[in-house]
Amino acid sequence: MDYKQNFIDAFKTALSVTKYQPPKDSTSAITIKVVDKKNNKICYCCDFAIIYYGNLGKNNSYYHLRNNKKQKVYEFVFRINPDIKEKENYIRHEDNGWNRIREEYLNLKNINKKRNVRFLFILRLSIMCIIKLLLKKVKFLLM
Repeated sequence: MDYKQNFIDAFKTALSVTKYQPPKDSTSAITIKVVDKKNNKICYCCDFAIIYYGNLGKNNSYYHLRNNKKQKVYEFVFRINPDIKEKENYIRHEDNGWNRIREEYLNLKNINKKRNVRFLFILRLSIMCIIKLLLKKVKFLLM
């Protein structure tokens, strides 16, 4: 399958005239970023995953294109994402909700930048952390 490589090649061409580094092919995503080399800090980072919902979207499940590096092939892998979408939507309807998810995600991403932690794991963890804080806030208000 050349789908993911086609995306990477297109990104490489498009990004060649920007300050973004060439895209990296991780296991589950294509990553682009701008790095402040002087301070060894990621300024901007974005992960792109190739996913397919088909009729699965109703069940909060999907297939994502995964780079199986051992076998040197790309494969669509089934994933289920239990109720994370509902939690995300709940947070988005709170004041500054999307920014809270983004800030938490960037915080967790920067903490884990030396480890090989996957994008979706960090995003889910960010959402769960914010939900936990919101639940504490609700419990406090009900006391």
